[in-house]
Amino acid sequence: MPYKQESARIIEKNNLQKISAEKMAVNFN
Repeated sequence: MPYKQESARIIEKNNLQKISAEKMAVNFN
């Protein structure tokens, strides 16, 4: 169970990084 929670947290962090990278890409254009 803790492993499932940890992987969910990692996925969430990756999604946040992807979103912020997309925002930065939009700002650069």
